[in-house]
Amino acid sequence: MNARQQPNYSQIISPEDYNQIIGQHLFIRDADLVIKRLVDWHGNEHRLSRPIEVVEFGCGPARILPLLSQIENINLTGIDHDRLFVEYAERTIQQKHLNAKVILGDATSYVHPKPINIVVSQGFHHHIPKGEATQQYLQNVHHQLYRYGVYIVGDEFLPHYIDAEERLVRAVIWYFLIIWDALMRNMDKLAIEEAKTLLDDLAEGTQSHVIKTEAQIELVFESVTKMYDPVHPKKQWQMNQLARNFLKKLPSLQTTTVPNDTSMDLSRGDFKICHRVFQDEVTQAGFTIIGVTNIGPIETFGGLVVYVLQKI
Repeated sequence: MNARQQPNYSQIISPEDYNQIIGQHLFIRDADLVIKRLVDWHGNEHRLSRPIEVVEFGCGPARILPLLSQIENINLTGIDHDRLFVEYAERTIQQKHLNAKVILGDATSYVHPKPINIVVSQGFHHHIPKGEATQQYLQNVHHQLYRYGVYIVGDEFLPHYIDAEERLVRAVIWYFLIIWDALMRNMDKLAIEEAKTLLDDLAEGTQSHVIKTEAQIELVFESVTKMYDPVHPKKQWQMNQLARNFLKKLPSLQTTTVPNDTSMDLSRGDFKICHRVFQDEVTQAGFTIIGVTNIGPIETFGGLVVYVLQKI
């Protein structure tokens, strides 16, 4: 997608910290429960005398595998390309005696030994580079599903935008909401990580290598406080203007000095999109959308969304 570094996530954050902060993220726990319920419900349509095949793409360090493993009569497999995350997931499975296994593999090329009834991903889709790579992984999933099998996709989505410039504004408002919520709940690790992720997201699609700076992170927190000031609440047009002001000031705080802290240099690869873009991607890959669950103010700020895609 661009010339920036796309590392393994474990080079940026430990598996323990990753699982902790993602679990604290606004709306994600609710989305996790929706995914579990949908896997169970759709599993009942396929489940006969034998377990059904359920595969989670982008399982990371087994964040939701323990939740999915509670579902009866399934063969559960997690797939991730990050070796350290996979090793951590394997230890978690052993220690908790989970009904699951995890495999080191890439979503664009992994081939499951059996046809799959249900594929799951949570917070994975927005890490795949747009264009060819996205279509490769979606078509890989589509190809391996049984006929009428489903792909249950949970992810963060922005409100509708009409062009790249408007996407940046929508992204700023969404990330600022998550950061503000984290700060209000004294979850400083989450707030800092989301600030870094925002900077990565804004730089995706550029052709230059962008290094995050402490000054940029300070600007994020300063701007978050202005946008979500409870004493002086902002209307939508005011939020849009504050987001544009933030975007104008941000480039002046860039640096070319490579830091010792890899979390300031390496990109998380995030690129949040809106419903329309996602729907275009999945229909191009041959899926039919049969279910949508919105969690949060998706039309104004953004939110978590769980899609059910079916192979016809």
